[in-house]
Amino acid sequence: MKKGHSFKDWLCPDSIEFHKDHFRLNDRWGRVLYLQGYATYLKDSMITELCDMDRSLMLSIDILAVPTDEAVREIQNKLLGVETNAANWQRKQNAANNFSAVLPYDMEQQRKETREMLDDLTTRDQRMLFAVVTLVHLADSKEELDSDTETLQSIARKHLCQLAKLSFQQQDGLVTALPLGLRRIDALRTLTTEALAVLMPVSYTHLRAHETRG
Repeated sequence: MKKGHSFKDWLCPDSIEFHKDHFRLNDRWGRVLYLQGYATYLKDSMITELCDMDRSLMLSIDILAVPTDEAVREIQNKLLGVETNAANWQRKQNAANNFSAVLPYDMEQQRKETREMLDDLTTRDQRMLFAVVTLVHLADSKEELDSDTETLQSIARKHLCQLAKLSFQQQDGLVTALPLGLRRIDALRTLTTEALAVLMPVSYTHLRAHETRG
């Protein structure tokens, strides 16, 4: 302090440049990824494997809890829409005398997942939450950065998830990932407390109704 120094002199970069799908931090390269596609059931082994990479990276999870009554109404409306689409599809098949037609897999899967979500909320005392997972990783060169991105995306694919690059939103993604309590990207995904628990180092029973950050 007597010399006029501050801890910011060691923490703040001298320069930072943002590009379409990466950024420069002094003489290092960085990229923000976000979890775009989720598996039906998440596994904590994916988060462990991502964080065990021998690289400079930071994983951030933003969570927004939804009141149970609102969540039940939203899922009921979604299920009604899914059932209506299924009934309309079946009606068209019947009109074409195709009475043995089987409901398309994606439509049947959507109906199954929606019913399971409603059952979780109404009978299993689960909570519905919105979550976004962002991951920032740094490298010493652009080539190393691209290689590390491929490795991270491969780990996610192995667990039936998808890590995507943020296009023209690298700055907003970095702000979201930093421990500032700010969320600048709109990539929220609906999860139950049980599904979200695998992403958190705490028991899901400890989650509260207010917005929290992991």
